[in-house]
Amino acid sequence: MRDIKIEVLEDQGHKYQDIVIGDDLNFTDEREELIQHLFIKLQFIYGEWFLGRFSGVRYFEVVWKKRPNLLQIDREFKRVILNTEGVQNLVRYRSELDVVNRKYSVNFTANTIYGTVVFNRDLIMEA
Repeated sequence: MRDIKIEVLEDQGHKYQDIVIGDDLNFTDEREELIQHLFIKLQFIYGEWFLGRFSGVRYFEVVWKKRPNLLQIDREFKRVILNTEGVQNLVRYRSELDVVNRKYSVNFTANTIYGTVVFNRDLIMEA
């Protein structure tokens, strides 16, 4: 099954995701679909959706704390990544926590059933 690609856009310094349709409609391949699925899962709050109460990141318990702990956040994100259908293992994982600006940057390479994928995104930690 193919999926419509969502692009990260920037407007007046604010980044957001949107479907961009020009003259041609672009579809993703399986690897791009998996990267997009990971991006969505890593923004999804644990217990947020009634059909997937055990899906997502435990933002309230781990990330949105007064004093967030990078090791605990990394462990939680790795749990979500490795429990994603199609992901076999992590080859490389690097993260950075900017407590002042409440930003968590994650960069990882994973082996998947579709080959190797590289993920590099900033995740804003606003509650």
